[in-house]
Amino acid sequence: MKKMFSFLLVISIMLSCVIAIPTASAVTLKSGNYEYKLLDDGTVSIVKYLGKYGKKVDLKIPSKLEGKKVTHLGRYVFWNKNFNTVTIPDTVTRIHSEAFTSHIENLVI
Repeated sequence: MKKMFSFLLVISIMLSCVIAIPTASAVTLKSGNYEYKLLDDGTVSIVKYLGKYGKKVDLKIPSKLEGKKVTHLGRYVFWNKNFNTVTIPDTVTRIHSEAFTSHIENLVI
């Protein structure tokens, strides 16, 4: 009986380790000037801006990347970058409190 219990315990521990393996959504992908991650609901979180920036640059965040709706802006996405105007689409429902650690003249939502 003890052997059976030990065997079941080992199996349950192994299964819990398999369940804890990160899903493919943890992979960072790239589209144009953005790095993003796929979220469990099939939408996208932008995690990094790769494009040009400066005081006279206007940035229009896309509502979709690779056909998937952009719903989140992650931490430090626009870290240490300056923009004249940033336009955020209405698809974005969550913006990390530290997404914009930069200077923005105008913000359009």
